[in-house]
Amino acid sequence: MIKDIRDFDGIESHIKSSKKGFAEAIIEYYSKLGARLGYTVRENAPVIKYGVNVGKIDLIWIETNVVFTTEFNSIDNLLRNLWKIIELNPGLAVIIVSSKSNCKPSDVSKLIKNSGITQGVKENFMILDVGRKEVVE
Repeated sequence: MIKDIRDFDGIESHIKSSKKGFAEAIIEYYSKLGARLGYTVRENAPVIKYGVNVGKIDLIWIETNVVFTTEFNSIDNLLRNLWKIIELNPGLAVIIVSSKSNCKPSDVSKLIKNSGITQGVKENFMILDVGRKEVVE
């Protein structure tokens, strides 16, 4: 599963063939991948905790408890998604960013590594830089 998630060539190929925008095509790719791997997928899934709807997350693979979110605009937007991820407490949270965008992968990595809010769950994050085609450590 991890190898499939890190398939940057597959992502790039799908983006080129998709009629959707960049971020939407990436979520579409992971949605189709999840279904192909036999998982129940939910796009734009609501996150409801303590009886409060805290917003939506881009994609969830239900059986494996993996969530996906993209952010190419700002760290502010990422912080909203980070809150949802923390509340969901997934087995794996895949954050898809690009070194070619305003939301820099290195900043996201620093935030996750150093923030008190991510204490105890840092190891559950995977940051993918689709600009450089690499997993950010």
